Amino acid sequence: MMNHRRNTEKLAELRAKTDRQLLALIASTVNRGLRVASALPAEAEIAYSEACALLQLIAPSERERATHQLARLRNQLHVSTLAAC
Repeated sequence: MMNHRRNTEKLAELRAKTDRQLLALIASTVNRGLRVASALPAEAEIAYSEACALLQLIAPSERERATHQLARLRNQLHVSTLAAC
């Protein structure tokens, strides 16, 4: 019983760490997109798509901040054809 609890706790810790790393990667990708949005909009759209795909890997409870970051990039692109994540 103790091993099961310990394993469950360890998995929760690993999931939290993975989510934090994915959030950092999303933030980096969004920032890259924001930096190039005016000069290279196609590259910014790629960054947006990559970040959206990564967002799906994060636990729903952790998505709020990343969703706001993606909205900033989407608004910067002024492209209505981009679907919201």
